[in-house]
Amino acid sequence: MDEHGTVRSYEKEEILVHQGEPQQQVYYVQKGLIKVYRIDDTGRELIVDFKSQYDIFSDTWVHKAESSEAMFYYEALEDSEVSVIPRDTLYEEIRNNVQAMRAILQYFIRNETAAKLQISALNQTRAGDKVHSTLAFLAYKFGKKTRDGRYQIPFKITHSTLAGLTGLTRETATIELRKLRKDGVLENESSHFIVEPDILHEIDREHTLDQESGDLALAPRSPLAL
Repeated sequence: MDEHGTVRSYEKEEILVHQGEPQQQVYYVQKGLIKVYRIDDTGRELIVDFKSQYDIFSDTWVHKAESSEAMFYYEALEDSEVSVIPRDTLYEEIRNNVQAMRAILQYFIRNETAAKLQISALNQTRAGDKVHSTLAFLAYKFGKKTRDGRYQIPFKITHSTLAGLTGLTRETATIELRKLRKDGVLENESSHFIVEPDILHEIDREHTLDQESGDLALAPRSPLAL
């Protein structure tokens, strides 16, 4: 699909899409990391998700026949390259390519599962449970298995970012992370979180573990690279 899109480069902290902007295209992340967030009535930034390599966004307008407005801001957390593909081009590819159709379907199923984990994390009442469940969500959606069987989240998560994901204050997020480190559940390596596999106990491993690679995955990470 790359040949059907226009590749655009974005510098760190550059906004790709503003909340409320009309959209009729699909964005395919070739490299980098995109933060998805909204601003509440008090001006606080609330992080909704991240988009990393091989992700597409946003499915909120992909399936609508008419132009739709972006629900969130999309901002580059690091220098990124994104292929911008007209929505009609994506539709045509799906109609003519059964493999692409299946990959897209599996991709959205996988992301729906991750979204349910994230909602479950936000529904936790205790701060420690919020952080624990949010790390499980991040490990499920992005985690890469290390040689010793743990899972590394392959991009930097600051305490402020985790606070934005959980709705906690930065101070509370820091305290809860310190507890998890003390308990041996979590380690930091160059600002990358590494979590023990036990943190994923609530996920049905039979359905989410890639038996060959050991990566947590329900579907290919690259639905458009067909």
